[in-house]
Amino acid sequence: MGNKCTVQLISALLIVLAILINQSSAGTVLCRRIGPANRCPADTCDPVGIVRIDHQYPSECYVIGEPHADGQQKSRKWYKITLPNGKQGFINMFYCNGDVPRCKNT
Repeated sequence: MGNKCTVQLISALLIVLAILINQSSAGTVLCRRIGPANRCPADTCDPVGIVRIDHQYPSECYVIGEPHADGQQKSRKWYKITLPNGKQGFINMFYCNGDVPRCKNT
């Protein structure tokens, strides 16, 4: 019986490890400012949510979109992110930054 429990425990630990490795390989962005996540990579698009300061969000990739007029610089890089409510949107690099690849089909 001891061997069976050990095998089950090792199997469960391997599953948890696989899940953690999969999650850590997904990209993230860290937001240093509060800001709107929009439906498309432009200030003129409707917001789908707000990012919070010092929070990380899953991000698949970034796109080059319309420049964001923040008053100091014009940022064209927009990250495609997933918000905690499951909605996807785009956040400008003025608010968040991360090491993710460029989106392929945009």
